[in-house]
Amino acid sequence: MAALIWNHLQRRIYSPVFILVIALAGFLTFAETMTKSRSQVSSLYFAHAHNDYEHPNPLMDALENGFHSVEADIHLVDGQLLVAHDLEETSPDRTLENLYLKPLSEIIARNDGWVHNSGKPFWLMIDIKSDGSRTFAALQALLEQYASILTDYSSLKKTETGVAGRGPVSVVISGNRDFQSIESCSPMLAGIDCRISDIFSNGTPVNPSWSGHPSRVWVSDNWKNYFNWDGTGTISPDERENLSQIVQLAHNHGLLIRFWNTPDTPAVWKLLQETGVDLVNTDRLQDLNRFFVGQ
Repeated sequence: MAALIWNHLQRRIYSPVFILVIALAGFLTFAETMTKSRSQVSSLYFAHAHNDYEHPNPLMDALENGFHSVEADIHLVDGQLLVAHDLEETSPDRTLENLYLKPLSEIIARNDGWVHNSGKPFWLMIDIKSDGSRTFAALQALLEQYASILTDYSSLKKTETGVAGRGPVSVVISGNRDFQSIESCSPMLAGIDCRISDIFSNGTPVNPSWSGHPSRVWVSDNWKNYFNWDGTGTISPDERENLSQIVQLAHNHGLLIRFWNTPDTPAVWKLLQETGVDLVNTDRLQDLNRFFVGQ
């Protein structure tokens, strides 16, 4: 009798339907766990992944650490927009579309229209390394294929509480920037990353209306052009005051501000946050996450 029962159980346990049910239950449990882990990620609205493509999992590592901004350098090669810092490092399979635009579109489609569950916009900063005019023409054609997820800067409206009309992803162009080409596009799917010297001279605007164009959204510059502090000890009072003034000038003109080539240390991250720098540049994704989330 016991043998008959065991044979009956074996047939039920190893039947195709039973195996399928068990496998499906396991998959759903895994999917639920992954969804919960993503939703529990602390959003770091100010965190910018410098040269994001150099991490083991471009874009995904930044998202898993709560970053709301990533940076991709591009080269126009045989009609393709390839992601790499230097031309000799490019590879045909590492395109801007494959590494960033397509994954972002898929994430947004299954995440209620946003990259993060916070419902906050996400920045994709694209640093053009090849010819500015020709590269941007190819980039604009690609961006138009993803227009449904991108901010159209020509349609933004300022409100009492900020800016209305942003898409889930806002593209910003740095590097070789062809201002005229970028700003004459319709739709205008990319903003511009300005330099401090583009806008200010001795603390006053070079052209008062210059920074008011809807495409001019960021101002970024080399930390070492303005500061000597290397992140050890304490920044001098004069340099801290200079930093605060630069930040205030940018904010007065409606621009977010970022510095590259900063010492990549917790002391510098903390200072940038305290002085109102909008985007904290780092190559150390997990370390920055642990530092701010653990505070």
